[in-house]
Amino acid sequence: MAKNTIMLSNEHDSIIKAADIIKSGGIIAFPTETVFGLFADPDNQKSVEDIYNIKYRESNKPLSIMVNEIEKALNIWKLKSRKRERVSNFLKCFWPGALTLVCKKEKSIFNNVTAGRDTIGIRYPDYKPLNELLIAFNAPLASTSANISGEPDLNDAEEVFRRFKGLIDAVFPGKSVHGRSSTVIELDNNVLNILRKGFIKPELILKKWIETSKDII
Repeated sequence: MAKNTIMLSNEHDSIIKAADIIKSGGIIAFPTETVFGLFADPDNQKSVEDIYNIKYRESNKPLSIMVNEIEKALNIWKLKSRKRERVSNFLKCFWPGALTLVCKKEKSIFNNVTAGRDTIGIRYPDYKPLNELLIAFNAPLASTSANISGEPDLNDAEEVFRRFKGLIDAVFPGKSVHGRSSTVIELDNNVLNILRKGFIKPELILKKWIETSKDII
């Protein structure tokens, strides 16, 4: 059954409404500083399944998680104290911003979005309205780009509304800032691997990672 997709206003009340929609199991599209995204409650299995279905996303591809504090990400990942300190120092170089970091996670957290993996990708966005949404929702959000898998990223609310009308619950107005996806990196032991090139240059990321090793004595 088709949903009655609504275009929200850009007032603060609409951010509260968007959070309430997610809390009730809905899916919203929201601009970010990278590309337009789809957002849902990561603890709601049906909502997560709906995102996969409307995007025609392969079931072996995980979703990412959005947070609004570095500490929240550190509490999701499974990191020993020295590595936790290094990761924290490293993230302060790029967060909030267009970097998604993938690390091993605590076993009992957000299994709906990881596609059976023991790792999870997390980003802290540099976009005030989205961080206000995270505050209003009062928990991390499941996230993925607002496009059909294999199609180009969308960066404008009107484009997203036309593409997902009847499939999602609401679209927040606006445009993405950069129009480029985040850079995705994975931490495997103490080695960083570039999984997807994006807005932040890999050379800078690797340089900062090496530099943070000097901070841990």
